[in-house]
Amino acid sequence: MEYRREIDGLRALAVVPVILFHAGFELFSGGYVGVDVFFVISGYLITTIIISEIQLGQFSFASFYERRARRILPAMFFVVLACLPFAWLWMFPDQFVDFAQSVVAVALFSSNILFWAESDYFAAAAELKPLLHTWSLAVEEQYYLFFPPLLIALSRLGKRTTVSVLVLIGAGSLYLSWWGINSYQTATFYLLPTRLWELLIGSLCAFYLFYRKDEVISKLWQNEIMAGLGLLLILIPTFTYRHDTPFPGLYALPPTLGTALLVLFCEKNTFAARLLSTRPFVGIGLISYSAYLWHQPLFAFIKIRRLEPPGDELMLLTAALSILLAYLTWRYVEKPFRNRSNFSRSKIFNLSLIGSVACIALGGVLQLNNGFAHHRFSEDQLDLISYLGYDKTKLYREGTCFLTSKQTSPSFAPSCTVITKNNGGNLFLWGDSHAAALSSGLRGRETGLSQYTSAGCPPLLNVRIHGRLQCQAINEHILDRVARVKPAMLILHANWYRYKGLDLRESLADTFREIRAVSPATQIRLVGSSVQWPSPLVEFMVRRDLSLENTSHLETSMFQVLSEQDAIISSVTRATGVDFISLLDFLCESSACITAIKIDAGIEPIVWDKSHLTKSGAALIADYILDNGTM
Repeated sequence: MEYRREIDGLRALAVVPVILFHAGFELFSGGYVGVDVFFVISGYLITTIIISEIQLGQFSFASFYERRARRILPAMFFVVLACLPFAWLWMFPDQFVDFAQSVVAVALFSSNILFWAESDYFAAAAELKPLLHTWSLAVEEQYYLFFPPLLIALSRLGKRTTVSVLVLIGAGSLYLSWWGINSYQTATFYLLPTRLWELLIGSLCAFYLFYRKDEVISKLWQNEIMAGLGLLLILIPTFTYRHDTPFPGLYALPPTLGTALLVLFCEKNTFAARLLSTRPFVGIGLISYSAYLWHQPLFAFIKIRRLEPPGDELMLLTAALSILLAYLTWRYVEKPFRNRSNFSRSKIFNLSLIGSVACIALGGVLQLNNGFAHHRFSEDQLDLISYLGYDKTKLYREGTCFLTSKQTSPSFAPSCTVITKNNGGNLFLWGDSHAAALSSGLRGRETGLSQYTSAGCPPLLNVRIHGRLQCQAINEHILDRVARVKPAMLILHANWYRYKGLDLRESLADTFREIRAVSPATQIRLVGSSVQWPSPLVEFMVRRDLSLENTSHLETSMFQVLSEQDAIISSVTRATGVDFISLLDFLCESSACITAIKIDAGIEPIVWDKSHLTKSGAALIADYILDNGTM
């Protein structure tokens, strides 16, 4: 197979945006499309190798999988091994157990399935998973398992039939990706069936160039246009897509088709080829695999260790470090293992088997022993850490009481609506999961309580919440319940900080107006955000070697942002005659805020994560809310 420098340069165009996207640079908000560029390149290169060897009668599965093992496994196992000491030192028990699971999944080529089951790729928690990025390696590895046998079988039927079948499979995969993006977005993002078409685009490019290369446009100006268009189709999504772009689906077509155009038309004399063939592009392209392996663990461990969000300067330095480590890994791990004079085929297979078994065994031992938590943390620290797994039934006595899109009709609503005493006629709670946490402090009072809460849905009418399309219907249903109950007091509470991207002034004013239209005599009381911590509060305390007994207040770097948001909300409530209860005024002295509450059994944190109230915290806040008004 003829070496193409521009393909290595194209790898650089793929990996750099991915790294800068994960570093959090807004300019590269769509940098994740670099993975799709990699998929097309992989499909092209692998298919070219296979059909070349089939043509020569030299293809063997042993040789194919030997090359894949040399290329992928040594560097991957090396990076996993390098992660272990930092995971041991810095990860909390649940994080460490999750990491151990991912180590096993990496060895079994199934990390995409694991992360599909665990989390959304764009969720904040996903940023703390050191091996999250291996999902794309798993997709490629699964492709390598089924594609060569399929191609060998199809080759007996002729080129035309082979290409037709691949086109049909690719079209089916693209349709599945388009169909699944709305209802099964996480599965669509992670799993091979909805990503296969991207690899097959590369495969079809390989067939075209191998068998019909002479038919490719040969005039320089035409190649310039097509290759230039290919660059634009990659670069525009890189800078314009965001985390909320419904991806992959049809939105993955521009970067994948752009990559195909570059593969097909990036002739040596075109501007695109000259650019991608320059030393910086080719140099980064050569080490792109190792750079991809290193960047996510580095970013994840920095965020885990610091607790506070790292600044741009630190993330840029870390991105540069990933390139340095990539060069060293390429030089001293990748290249030696690719050299057959250093490692024979049998040695490569044996070492691959040993590495896989070691990862599976190590991950299994860590999981079975709960990450050896008692060897890594003191008893006081473990007492604090236990709140990260806080028993939510202490808050939601009847289970997690959230309305869902299937429960917005009156016949379904009571199944997850708490109503206590007097049918809840006096007190009505409406909000998101923060309101649900607060509910435990409001229950059991003589006033009675109606609780209508839904995770991720603030009590705002006529507002579209990204990723929570059901919120509008749920809130309309709750407004109808307000109209029927006509409570004496309506408490609106949410993690307003989460919805800072909304125009709260307009949406709150509209909501107050509609509530008064259906229940004019109801007293509306809006409760501001609880104190927010950049990471779970108890993690702060553990990192600073504090305990519940030796701290009462801690500084939070988010206090200023919360204060500014409180001021916005307060201006709306004053103008509309709604009571506003600021929890910052109650919980904080300047920017230092309460961390724990004394109770009969000892002391309990006020929140069990970054901002959700514990049962004791909810009781304290409920007293404050009700004492600051009359029923």
